[in-house]
Amino acid sequence: MKKGWGDRLRAARGNKTLDVWSAISKISRSVWVDYEQERRSPTLESLMRIAELSGKSIHWIATGQEPPAGIDFNVLMQVVQAIQEEVPTIDAESKAKLILRFYNDRMLNLEMSHKEVEAKNGKPPSSAA
Repeated sequence: MKKGWGDRLRAARGNKTLDVWSAISKISRSVWVDYEQERRSPTLESLMRIAELSGKSIHWIATGQEPPAGIDFNVLMQVVQAIQEEVPTIDAESKAKLILRFYNDRMLNLEMSHKEVEAKNGKPPSSAA
């Protein structure tokens, strides 16, 4: 049976009781229960707080997949802010997928820009890590 994001939120909460988790996350107990029961999607702000407190990634909470290694936090934050401004009402899983797509596109564009600058300066292109 495939686990949903409610199960991942339960895993992110760990062994903390609902009352303890509500107090530290500043997410009410009833709202948290709705999240775990998948009756309500967490807001981006809630996802960010949950990720920070649990040590889990937003991407993992939303999709169950681990994010690629070497995440550039500044680029990621720019993508998250842009999506929040443009489509604040979409569900958490769709938002996570958009974030990943735009993040990867932005990183590809940055890599291509670096190679163009190196080529103009007569340096051999750096190899992809």
